[in-house]
Amino acid sequence: MPEFAREYSGQFYSKLKDVADAVQDPALKKSLQDLLATRESLTAELATANTTALASSQPVVLKTFEVTRTMK
Repeated sequence: MPEFAREYSGQFYSKLKDVADAVQDPALKKSLQDLLATRESLTAELATANTTALASSQPVVLKTFEVTRTMK
């Protein structure tokens, strides 16, 4: 199971980086870069395959929805 979580989180962060690199709005770029900064800690948490990994991922998912909800 941890290998799937790592794979999907890798895909998520890869796409997030692509969007952050392409976006022109400075505030949005900063928010996306802040999300990118969670990569190492979340990936390490997911590798442990324990219940805290889910709790650690929830704020990242919520922030992603918050930051991207107005993107077109």
